[in-house]
Amino acid sequence: MRRYLLSLIAVGLWPTLTFAQTTTQVVEYYHTDALGSVRAVTKVVNGQVQVVSRHDFKPFGEEVAPQTPPVDKRLFTGKERDAETGWDYFEARYLANAVGRFTSPDPVAGSLANPQTLNRYAYCLANPLRYRDPSGLLVDWGANDDLRKAYEGRIRGLLSSKNKNDRVRGQELGDSYLRLIASDIVFHVSVKKGETDGGGLDYRGSPGQVYVELRGEGTMPTTQKIAHEFEHGVQFLDGKVGFRLADGKWRSAYSDLVDEGSAFIAGFRAEQAQNNQSPLFRGIQDAINTAKGDPLTPVIDYLYGSDSVYKNRSKAQNWPYVSPNGTFPPWIYALPRRR
Repeated sequence: MRRYLLSLIAVGLWPTLTFAQTTTQVVEYYHTDALGSVRAVTKVVNGQVQVVSRHDFKPFGEEVAPQTPPVDKRLFTGKERDAETGWDYFEARYLANAVGRFTSPDPVAGSLANPQTLNRYAYCLANPLRYRDPSGLLVDWGANDDLRKAYEGRIRGLLSSKNKNDRVRGQELGDSYLRLIASDIVFHVSVKKGETDGGGLDYRGSPGQVYVELRGEGTMPTTQKIAHEFEHGVQFLDGKVGFRLADGKWRSAYSDLVDEGSAFIAGFRAEQAQNNQSPLFRGIQDAINTAKGDPLTPVIDYLYGSDSVYKNRSKAQNWPYVSPNGTFPPWIYALPRRR
């Protein structure tokens, strides 16, 4: 009987202990490719490396020359393969790798910003050589489908506008949304009422799962909040922000004005500042409107001198944990910096 005891996906190996009928324990090493698919299994016997099995796959995971009976359970992108059907278990649903389609529809609706996602049976935007799906989901809106419709409707409205600037805003919002959808990370959207108006990007200790929390019911339009936090999500994917474990809790670890300025600009792409919003928001909007070219520097300068929590924060991007190979200490959750 084989028991999977330890997963070390980050280093490309899955050590597993195989318990034979004797008392001797043999350590097997699972060697993976860039998608996380198991390509070979080896073990060391009497100081010599032996190959236990090899695996080759077609684009959507169907195995070339599969072994009978199956030797290994975890194969395509590291997912467990059902012995009877040959389908791969993606937690939320099964992938029929022979036809390259999921066997049930995506419980998370697709996005009009990327029509490929509207096929709720498709795997990884029909691009399995570039992307992998960690859970069978896209952006998870949970019980907040009304927010999804509102946000996608806002993007659609901007893209169809007769105003060129509006269309540019819609394209930029759609591009950021697509980045989240096409990533290996599942972004869960949640709403928390009764707090200060705003939002946050959270991590709760499960790799591959990040939470976009929308807080309060004040003067900040919901689409503005979503775009703001989605921009922080893009920054996380680019390795510019991350999370730090402190006092037993995971906390966001971004505080510089480059990150916040970019997120405010994204929020105002979705909805420009309203007259009933705070002087801080109206001031940021003025900085955007009067900027000659890229508004980021004027927005950073305004935040730096504002009478707010952003006053005198660093004007330089100061995320200290940059690791090209993705190796971080255990108290840091982040992704490698994109060039």
